[in-house]
Amino acid sequence: MTPAEVVTQATFDPVPTIVIALTLGWYLWSVRRLSQRGRRWPLARTVSFALGELFLAVGLISGIDAHDEIFEIHTLQHIFIGMLAPVFFALSAPITLALQASHRRVQTAILKVLHSPVGRVASNPIFTWAFYGVSIFGLYFTSLYAETLRNQTVHDLVHVHLIVAGCLFW
Repeated sequence: MTPAEVVTQATFDPVPTIVIALTLGWYLWSVRRLSQRGRRWPLARTVSFALGELFLAVGLISGIDAHDEIFEIHTLQHIFIGMLAPVFFALSAPITLALQASHRRVQTAILKVLHSPVGRVASNPIFTWAFYGVSIFGLYFTSLYAETLRNQTVHDLVHVHLIVAGCLFW
């Protein structure tokens, strides 16, 4: 696969395309809202979020997705969506942005989720390391990988899982 094929063989999958567009739009809207309140948001964080979205787009709707039946390309796809994108999302501090740009009611709801028992477990480093490690092990050392090649729904759910696991880890 050549770099040109990554672009020229891109597929239009509406779900990831819409989700990427909406989340990027939300992030930029939140930065603008914060600016209107007289507060600055670091440009590096905004660039980090955009890079995370770019890695998701490359992994989910570029030519990489069109050739994901090839093991090496499939693995590269998972690196983009489960490792690289989450690193940049973590650097972009979206929860901090949401807390600073939102109304009190939304802030309270976010804090309730973060401080809930589930939120405390999901953010515990012991859990995140285990969840992330078991995810990768389970995908490549069980029949799950083969099932992702046969069943598009399973494949899509694995992608969602990898994004969530990567974001919790980072």
